[in-house]
Amino acid sequence: MPHVPYRQWTLSFPHRVRWVLLKDVGLLSDVLTVFLRAVFALQRRRARRQGLRGGQAGAMSFIQFFGSALQVTPHFHSLVPDGTFVQREGGVHFEPLPPPTQDEVERLLRGVRHRVLRLMEKRGALPAQGPEDALHVPGALPAATAALDGGGRPAPSQQAAAVRIAGGFLPARQHAPACRVDQAEMLRRTFDFDVFACVRCGGRRSVFAYVKGASGVRAILEHLGLPTAGASLAPARGPPQPAWC
Repeated sequence: MPHVPYRQWTLSFPHRVRWVLLKDVGLLSDVLTVFLRAVFALQRRRARRQGLRGGQAGAMSFIQFFGSALQVTPHFHSLVPDGTFVQREGGVHFEPLPPPTQDEVERLLRGVRHRVLRLMEKRGALPAQGPEDALHVPGALPAATAALDGGGRPAPSQQAAAVRIAGGFLPARQHAPACRVDQAEMLRRTFDFDVFACVRCGGRRSVFAYVKGASGVRAILEHLGLPTAGASLAPARGPPQPAWC
């Protein structure tokens, strides 16, 4: 990939659309094409406003079918150069663009929604209306896109946290704070299950040691009267639903 700044564009879908896309991989691919064409058109329009004609955009996209909690939610992650490539004497040059505004993101989303629903209607796959569509909730779309503005900050360069060694880029020795919470906090937020709350006394548990050795773990489980052998697993089998095959 070219060594230029990138911006990640993500598109997710309401529940009533997810199941339709899961059943038709071809339709899912066509929806991705609709999304990327809209993003590229936005890039070219913004480039023309800066006097850049004939600019071209590109992207590397990943289709993800599950969320962090393993829920079924097909969505797109697209890495798009934060600018356009312009043909000039001596070759192709990259021209950076300022960050998109919230209004531009909202208009892009409305256009993508309209085109996707029109495509699904043409294919005979348009689902019934659902109340979860954010565009039907007043104020939901501006609130959802407000975080995309990022305070007007441009996309970071690929070299921002890297050092060039032997013609390649390697991570620089910079401290980066953890971006994920621990497993106990994730369980509390996702399933409202607090592993540190004692069900007997109502007090708070605390971690004072990690036991990793198999013999030590077995001895503790036997002392507590807990099983030391794993549950038997049924052999793998195909799904009973023909539509899943």
